[in-house]
Amino acid sequence: MTDSAKISVAMCTCNGEPFIEKMLRSILDQEVPPVEVVIFDDASEDNTVNILERMAKTTGIPVIVTVNESRLGVTRNFEVALQACSGDFVALADQDDQWYPDKLKRVSAQIERNSTRVPTVYLSDLDLVDESGVSLGKTFFQTGKQRKAPEGMWQQLLVRNNYPGCSLVFDRRILELALPFPSAAIMHDWWIMLLFSLIGNTVALKSPAMCYRVHSDNVKGVGSLSKSFSATLSSGLLRTGAGNVSAVIRQGEIAAARVESAGLKIPARMRLLLDSFDHSRLSRILPLLRSGVFFDRPRWESTLFIFSLLISKKCVRDGGGHYT
Repeated sequence: MTDSAKISVAMCTCNGEPFIEKMLRSILDQEVPPVEVVIFDDASEDNTVNILERMAKTTGIPVIVTVNESRLGVTRNFEVALQACSGDFVALADQDDQWYPDKLKRVSAQIERNSTRVPTVYLSDLDLVDESGVSLGKTFFQTGKQRKAPEGMWQQLLVRNNYPGCSLVFDRRILELALPFPSAAIMHDWWIMLLFSLIGNTVALKSPAMCYRVHSDNVKGVGSLSKSFSATLSSGLLRTGAGNVSAVIRQGEIAAARVESAGLKIPARMRLLLDSFDHSRLSRILPLLRSGVFFDRPRWESTLFIFSLLISKKCVRDGGGHYT
């Protein structure tokens, strides 16, 4: 690997004993190894930490294990892990997947070929497997959640996170905007990808670089309609009351504000949509439909989103320009 492509791995764990040894071994056995593996354990109550510390002593790759005194949750745990990484690029890793040996080699080759100076995120497809590691016969991209947006990826990512964090390797320069995570960040990977959709470049590997384990404890919904619905529900899109659509809009507005504070512009349609939430419920519908955010949405999801929008309270900005 060249000096310009030093990759740190940021991994977060919490009660990951059943899968963590295979996952960490797949990282340590990479054909092109990372410069470090930064692991933050979120107060595990099983044997996870003992496994991590034992494996850290058996490799020449720096494996830094930090155990939180109290539980932070997934998003905050990844925030502190990212702050501790020193590489020029960062690969996110979950505790229950398994990387193919050439994952970082393939990403490194793409980094070396990439001539753009724009911060870039490298995405890989995922082979979906069940809890026992048996193939489900399809990949994540084959679930149909990554159709090309008419205007840009922000049209997908404003209202829904389409990309699992475990598939991302990204230029750490994005962290200048991403950190610290705002309280409105719904999930760490959604927040990072939303920023990339506004100012960055995306490169996708042509074939899967890892296995994604689909099981009942997954944080992200992948692989079925019920899991997709659950992920949509947990993201804030369909919750009633003050926390529904406005949660997504708050995240989008803060992302836009950070981009604009850096002297960059956001898409005009996105700005019109965000600004419409200063006004009444009915006045939001036309900018929402014109924004293109429903271009690849199932009809049930679009209908529920609009219904949730209509029953949500009016969003009003406070003196700092944020939604209340």
